[in-house]
Amino acid sequence: MLFVVSGMRFAGKVEKEAEWPTLVFFMMPFVAAAGGERTGLIETVADWVHEAAQSLPVPVGVNAVRVSAILSAVVDKTPFTATMLSAVAILPTSIRGIDGKVLSCALLLGACLGGDGSIIGASANGATVGRAGKPG
Repeated sequence: MLFVVSGMRFAGKVEKEAEWPTLVFFMMPFVAAAGGERTGLIETVADWVHEAAQSLPVPVGVNAVRVSAILSAVVDKTPFTATMLSAVAILPTSIRGIDGKVLSCALLLGACLGGDGSIIGASANGATVGRAGKPG
């Protein structure tokens, strides 16, 4: 809307001024997360957490923090968290004694911790690296 009101040429501005590598970097984690959801990867992770909860003497919330921290360091934490919310909704129905709110908080805590563990873990990390690579 600002381009229309200001009279600037929109196409030329977007072509010259946009940081395409950074924009693609922001889009790809959402594509990967959607692919994980459609291929059944999310249900597999939920099953893995379920099995780990039964075999390990560690609370499910601790396992949820661990899994989300590791995976959100590999995939951007925002699409990871949005995708994993469906797994968090499944687990309280399959594991007795699990509070969905506690599991959600564990997911969020792990995603925040893991997101700072790598360049691709958080969008701000990728934007900073993209900006740092420019001259000046």
